[in-house]
Amino acid sequence: MRYKVVYTKFALRFFRIISLCCSLFLLSTEIWGIYKGALRSILTAEKIDYDLLFNLLFNGIVTIFFVLLIFWPQKFGLLAVIALIYSVSIIPFEPRNYMGILMFFLGTVLLFVRGFFKKHKKTKLIIFSIFLLSLFIAQVRFGFYNFINYLITDIGVLLVIGLITFFLYAYFTNTLVSEDKKLNIALFKNLNERDCRILKRIQTGEKYSTIAKEENITDGTLKNRLHIVFETLETGDKRGFLSLYEDWELFYEPNIIS
Repeated sequence: MRYKVVYTKFALRFFRIISLCCSLFLLSTEIWGIYKGALRSILTAEKIDYDLLFNLLFNGIVTIFFVLLIFWPQKFGLLAVIALIYSVSIIPFEPRNYMGILMFFLGTVLLFVRGFFKKHKKTKLIIFSIFLLSLFIAQVRFGFYNFINYLITDIGVLLVIGLITFFLYAYFTNTLVSEDKKLNIALFKNLNERDCRILKRIQTGEKYSTIAKEENITDGTLKNRLHIVFETLETGDKRGFLSLYEDWELFYEPNIIS
C-alpha cells in the first residue's frame, strides 16, 4: 500500500493553518497598502501609483485563493496557481530574484502531485517549458549582455532544482510504493464492496451522474458517500484519489485481511 502523507488529517490541518496565516498577512498588507497608497493618493490628488495598484490587485487575488484553501485544503492545487502567479510577477521583472524560479518549480511539483500531468504529460510539459522560456525572454529588455548572463545563471539554478526534484521523486517512488499496485478496499473498516465498485468506475472516468444511476442512488447521496470514502482513504478528493490510485487494481476481499 502506498504511504500517504499529503492528504492525512494532520497534513490538511497544517494546510489550513498555513492558509489562514497567509490570508491574515496578505489582508493586513492590503489594508495598509490601500490606506498608505491608493486612498491617500486619491484624497491628496497626488499622482496615482499604478505599480501599487497592481500589487494590491495581485495580493487581493492571492488572498482569495488562500481563503478558499482554509475551507478546502485538499484542493492544494490552488497553491500551484498562487506559486505560478508569483513566478510570473517575479521572473520577468527581477532577474536576480531566484524566488521566481523556486515558485515556478513549486507550482509545477504541486500540479504533479495533484495528478495534473497524468494525461497528455509530454504536451503539458512542453507548454510549461515554453511558458517558462517566455518569462526568461522577457528579461531581454535589461540588455542582451545582461540577458545572457541572467539566462546562464537561471539555467544553472534550474538544473540544480531539477536534479534535487528528480532524486527525491526517485527515492519516494522506490521506497513508498508497492510493486504490485493492488489495494484491498476491505482493509478499511468504513468501506464496503459497493464503495469498491464506485471507485473502479471513477478510475475509468465515469461521471458521477452515470455512477449514481447505475448504483440506484441520487447524485447527492453519491457525493456524500465519496466524501467519507476519500477521507477514509486519505486522498482528499477525487483528484487526489486518481493521482494516487488511478492505475492500481482495486478489489474487495474481507477474507484475506491479515
